Amino acid sequence: MECTHIFFQNNIIVNEYLLTLRQKCLTCYT
Repeated sequence: MECTHIFFQNNIIVNEYLLTLRQKCLTCYT
């Protein structure tokens, strides 16, 4: 669930950074 928190908190940052977070978050969701 940490990924979700980080994802929302960094939602303001550039999309490129968000894409990287999403890829890492995929591991959390799986």
